[in-house]
Amino acid sequence: MSETDAGEEAELTRRQLVLVAESLDARLPEIVRDMRDLLVASIGELGGDPQLVEMLQASIEGNVSTICHILANDIDIDNLQPTTAAAEYAIRLAQRDVPVSALTRAYYLGQSMFLRLGIDAVEELSAGEEQRISLVRAVAETVHRYIDCAHRRGARRPPQHGAPARDALRGGACRAHRPGRADAGAVPACRLRLDCEPRFPRPRRRSSQKRVPAAGSAGLAHFPAASAADFDRPARHATDGAGVTPVRPAFQLRRSMPPTASTAPARRRGASNRGSSARRDDDAPLIPILARKVREVEAKAQRGKLGPTNRVKFQVIAFLVREERARVKADEEIPAAARAELLKRLDGVATILAKTAARDTSLIQLLEVDQATSPVAKRMRRDWLLESGAELPEDELIITDVAPVQTSVVPAAVASRQVTPPQIDARREANPFLAPDVALRAPASTARRRLDGWELMGPLYKAFETGAGGANASMELPPVPEFDRLSPKGLEIMPHQSRFLESVRAGHRSFLLADEPGLGKTAESVLAASVAGAYPLLAVVPNVVKMNWAREVERWTPQRRATVIHGDGDQVDAFADVFIVNYEVLDRHLSWLSSLGLRGMVVDEAHFIKNLGSQRSQNVLALGARIREQVSDPLMLALTGTPLINDVEDFDAIWRFLGWTNGEKPGPELMAKLDATGFTPADKAFYPEARDAVISMGIVRRKKKDVAADLPDKLIADLPVELDDEYGRSIREAERELGERLAAKYRRIIEARGDRVIRGEADDDIVRLVAHGELEEAKAAGAGADNVFTMVRKIGQAKALLAADYAAQLQRSVGKVVFFAKHIDVMDAAEAHFAQAGLRTVSIRGNQTTTARQQAIDAFNNDPDVAIAVCSLTAAGVGVNMQAASNVVLAELSWTAAEQTQAIDRVHRIGQDEPVTAWRIIAAHTIDTKIAELIDSKQSLAARALDGEQVDPTSSDSVQLSALMHLLRQALGAD
Repeated sequence: MSETDAGEEAELTRRQLVLVAESLDARLPEIVRDMRDLLVASIGELGGDPQLVEMLQASIEGNVSTICHILANDIDIDNLQPTTAAAEYAIRLAQRDVPVSALTRAYYLGQSMFLRLGIDAVEELSAGEEQRISLVRAVAETVHRYIDCAHRRGARRPPQHGAPARDALRGGACRAHRPGRADAGAVPACRLRLDCEPRFPRPRRRSSQKRVPAAGSAGLAHFPAASAADFDRPARHATDGAGVTPVRPAFQLRRSMPPTASTAPARRRGASNRGSSARRDDDAPLIPILARKVREVEAKAQRGKLGPTNRVKFQVIAFLVREERARVKADEEIPAAARAELLKRLDGVATILAKTAARDTSLIQLLEVDQATSPVAKRMRRDWLLESGAELPEDELIITDVAPVQTSVVPAAVASRQVTPPQIDARREANPFLAPDVALRAPASTARRRLDGWELMGPLYKAFETGAGGANASMELPPVPEFDRLSPKGLEIMPHQSRFLESVRAGHRSFLLADEPGLGKTAESVLAASVAGAYPLLAVVPNVVKMNWAREVERWTPQRRATVIHGDGDQVDAFADVFIVNYEVLDRHLSWLSSLGLRGMVVDEAHFIKNLGSQRSQNVLALGARIREQVSDPLMLALTGTPLINDVEDFDAIWRFLGWTNGEKPGPELMAKLDATGFTPADKAFYPEARDAVISMGIVRRKKKDVAADLPDKLIADLPVELDDEYGRSIREAERELGERLAAKYRRIIEARGDRVIRGEADDDIVRLVAHGELEEAKAAGAGADNVFTMVRKIGQAKALLAADYAAQLQRSVGKVVFFAKHIDVMDAAEAHFAQAGLRTVSIRGNQTTTARQQAIDAFNNDPDVAIAVCSLTAAGVGVNMQAASNVVLAELSWTAAEQTQAIDRVHRIGQDEPVTAWRIIAAHTIDTKIAELIDSKQSLAARALDGEQVDPTSSDSVQLSALMHLLRQALGAD
């Protein structure tokens, strides 16, 4: 390093030392108070004398402010003399026959505490690792030299009481003066002030627990895995003949934890009668600290309040007991009798640990030698060792909160495609606690189990291959509650849904929800998130249903916000509660989603991830694993009506996502269930028991016929889809242009009458007149013209593949499906998609002969290999019986309610033994949505007319006319 660089580095260190000094001096009253409490509690010889305590406080204030002044102004310690208060305090101790060891211990306890505060102040700075080590060295050297000087010159035993004692003390004091200064006396306490919040501010209300920063804060965001090798260096304790730890090089520090409110009185009570200094200056000053800490943990365990901080404390005690035992056994300078006594005391601490672990068995795993440690545990160990007077190497003094080393969820192949929606950074800044506190997670058990040596994945698959004599693969669910407390006003969940939600309420958090389509899995998932409080929630769904997911969130949990991720996510609402993304664009959003602090994840049509080699599967599994790493009890839901496509090993990916297995062996919870059966794969009885064990992990499977009493006999379910490609944008633009054309005609009529067009208002008669004229022109123009008919046809074409894709998914879940479309090109596109998916179809069209049509109908009803019937709305709307299916997909909407009803009734007819569901595919944000509303209104019109109710005369308008009127009002701003 050049002289210039060295000079710049030295100047940087100097400036940062000033910041450290200012930070410490800003907390001077707090530091003085805490240090006074520590010394009073630790030094029994003071006896609680109010005069001595007052003088002690003045001495502490003078020393601390002087050290701050030295650090801030780069003053040579050799040019200082002890502060007046410190000298007076030493004299007063001598006058009262207080042993000099009490004064010595006060200096070194205060030194350790100040070093702890200095290290914290350094860690608070935004400096590099090397720079922070340099700063710690500088602070340590200053403190050590100052205390050494004060101890050597101001803490010697005076020959006698009174004035001679004072003269003797002052005779040994530093007499040098500061160059260039007239006032060569004691340096006054500096009074620097800086608005700087300490890293670990002392709470106003003292607690027996050390303050641990909240999850997601700079202090502790994660508990990273670490080897026990981090604690493999034995603490080094060395004393001189007088039992006083001599001054060490600058990088060998001592540090003391300040007493807490609960421990200080206890130490104070026993100090005067038991001679507290005797044990602190013995061959193992760490043991009293461990004894005190283990009693604190024991007391918390007895009250059932053993939180994360005390669990860490328990672990550190166990580590240090092992280290101290090894050190005591290896130290040949300790006499045999003393060694036996020390080992006996360590056994006492170990006995309390064992009793506490017996009370709370989750602590047993923390006693394992190879148990991972966290930065908080390392920092706690460091503080206790410094409090005991141990020397620590410099690499153990600064402990950084390094984030866990995690495999990135973003594969290298898609790393360059990662995007971050504009609002995401704002959400992170608004909520610094997005990353959950993994300290709440129960560490994985390392206890060896009876089945550890067995290969279990194959037998688990076999358990499902053999079945269970026809028994349904569904876990036992709680009974239906007496009251429905979950449904929003105007809605009501069905009994089978309520039972599932009661299981979530009871604490179950991972499910393979394998109900048949039409039983409300989406609504169940939305409400489950509300029951579990699993927000933010991520839903990974097929593209065709993502708009429906957003609608269901709004419908069932209106107090929650959902956002749908399209493309690069430019329109994402980062402050939403539910994030909905389709499989196709998930890979672009892995990075920010993995750091969002998700507390739940739903995978809809989970059989999509069965191919573990696919990028789709890897993306989902990586995100799921990240959520389980970060959250102790995330809500994990896999939804599919068909978990098995080819064979039972299709379970593999779903079980991995849910955390039930890792692909090679069962997870801890499932392993415990299998172990509890008492059987091994060599036993025939193992297989039904293993099947039940997996089912109890959270498999829920209900069929329509099982819950038929809960369902309406015919249900029309709308699936809004987003046409977010270029074709969809062109459709929306065409709608806008058509609306403007109609609005221009309307304005001309209004102006011809001499009236003024008012924005937001419309004359209904003229609106109907303009729309009727447009409709007649469109009918006369025929195909190819730019009108409402061609627009609706384009919408059908745009929906074709989405509708066909959903029908294919549906068929895998429920069996036979009837697919209805209005236009031939939509039917052709759907049949091509089904053929590509390997699905056998039949077609019913208007140009078929009667014989060909009947053959297609018979094949669909009787041939199990025929999966889907592709039908024309007009040709197959009447005179066709297709009750082999109970699910209908309406890819295009009809212009009449009667046509829609006739199509659904091809399936919903006498002989149908299951409830029928018709899935209408609707293009969101287009005229398709309005057409669906109009069809529904016409449907209710027919019912009212037949029931003799009064009918609105305007309701007789055709759907085409009403749709055009809607477009016109929208363009006029009146709708």
